[in-house]
Amino acid sequence: MFRLVIFMKTKSLLDDLTAAGIEYEIRLPRPGVIMNSGELVDLAKYMKDHAGWAMAIAAVLVAWIRAKSGRKVMVTRTDSSVVTQTEGLSVNEFAEVLKMSKEVIAVEGAKPSKDPPVASPGPAAPEASKARTGKREPLSPRVEGP
Repeated sequence: MFRLVIFMKTKSLLDDLTAAGIEYEIRLPRPGVIMNSGELVDLAKYMKDHAGWAMAIAAVLVAWIRAKSGRKVMVTRTDSSVVTQTEGLSVNEFAEVLKMSKEVIAVEGAKPSKDPPVASPGPAAPEASKARTGKREPLSPRVEGP
């Protein structure tokens, strides 16, 4: 079974699949099953009905990766090896990889911030506390007996 798993806040890849005429069905997890993904996309019907499915899906994935920085696609092959560097593949190369795959994971990274990150002071480490006061403070409160 071929699975496409999407980790992202936007539905941009689903929109691209729809625009390309690629039919898909979103599978919801069984009740009680915790999943770490936003969407599990089933392409089985499209793959069965279209001989050129790999080329069509590869074209969408390659265009999607190139359209915005921070997008990644990782492929798990049927032999369980993983292809993590898909950014430089052509559509033909990606189609060949898809033909030997069982799972594709698409990840859209967070939008880069225009402002530099600000470091939070956070709690002081015990060593820092010792340096300031000259005394070592306990790591946890002492509990005295009755």
